[in-house]
Amino acid sequence: MKKKLIIIIISVLILIGVACLSFPVISDYINSLFNESRINGYNNNINLSSQEEISELYKEAEIYNEAVASKFFNGELSSDYEKILNNYNDIMNFGDGLICYIEIPKINVKLPVYHGSEKVLKKGAAHLEQTSFPIGGNNTHACISAHSGYPTQKFFDDIDELESGDMIYIHILNQKLSYKVYKTDVVLPDDTEQLNVETNKDLLTLITCYPYGINSHRLIVHAERTYDIQSDKKDNNNDSVPTKTLPMLLFCLIFLPVGTFSVFYIIKRKNKKLNAGEL
Repeated sequence: MKKKLIIIIISVLILIGVACLSFPVISDYINSLFNESRINGYNNNINLSSQEEISELYKEAEIYNEAVASKFFNGELSSDYEKILNNYNDIMNFGDGLICYIEIPKINVKLPVYHGSEKVLKKGAAHLEQTSFPIGGNNTHACISAHSGYPTQKFFDDIDELESGDMIYIHILNQKLSYKVYKTDVVLPDDTEQLNVETNKDLLTLITCYPYGINSHRLIVHAERTYDIQSDKKDNNNDSVPTKTLPMLLFCLIFLPVGTFSVFYIIKRKNKKLNAGEL
């Protein structure tokens, strides 16, 4: 009886261990499907919009970006620009605060980008208010932040792997904008100097907490607009969401039931032997 109990306890512990190891992979994959759904909904909205509607959305974002640049360069804002900045959440809002989506091929990331708030960081990346909307153009600096080390999904966990020359893509409205990484820094949370608008430059910065689990600093990845064959083309909106976790998911889905069956099979065999021994 004692041996039987030990076998059961060990078997249960093994199953719990496998389940714990499987949870992050499975939850990450499920969340990636939600992101895929949001991105597909965004693309559908764009495809249903007229060119006039898209042009109007661009114009609103351009005026906002002018206000942001004016604040950086002049330190003061006209009443009109102040009003524009205060209407941040009404600009480029495709429902639920969705602005665009970001793609980072090297680390297999594709995430929806929302108007910035702590709440949206649970489901995607956040555009930082008071920075340029990521529509491109001179005198712009768009800043996008996301979590690292989040228990149920990968966001910007791997941006520390990005190096000079790596590409980042912004899919906004019907455009795909290309940015090339040129620098990575680690700064204190209140160091915002590197987020400033620079004259005649089109910049993009990614931000996440660092080191993971401690979060005393911020890891920032700087990228600048590049104009190559892939840049500024009409976005066909047919790119699939990355499936980096699919192999691990399949492994978990296969191993977990097989492992469970094997454990119970072993228990059953042991029980038969124990019962035979008692007889």
